[in-house]
Amino acid sequence: MSNRALKRTGLALIGTGLSFALSVGPAFAQDTDQTFDGEWRYNVSCGSCHGMDGEGISAFGPPVRGNNFVINSPPVAIVRVIQEGRFNRDKAFPDYAGMPAFPKIRAAEARALIEYMKTALQE
Repeated sequence: MSNRALKRTGLALIGTGLSFALSVGPAFAQDTDQTFDGEWRYNVSCGSCHGMDGEGISAFGPPVRGNNFVINSPPVAIVRVIQEGRFNRDKAFPDYAGMPAFPKIRAAEARALIEYMKTALQE
């Protein structure tokens, strides 16, 4: 196979992978076999605004515990808020500062975080 044919094949494979990544969305495009600790991620990235116990912190972050959006929304909707944030008119809680974006929280780590928020923080 010529170099030109190899390059075309490589680009086709990259394009196929990119198409798949775009079709499943950014939250779940980079899945791995690693195991992630949702509680650790929550404590590091979320607890300072939403409270370590999920009860919320006035003016910073609304409660996660008992939050209808967290309890009832599909994971992909929650990941979108985590990765993109919420500001201005998009905010569900106007008395709070807004949600910063966490675009580096991906795939399996996001699933572990959401599982923690939907289970342990709701008990």
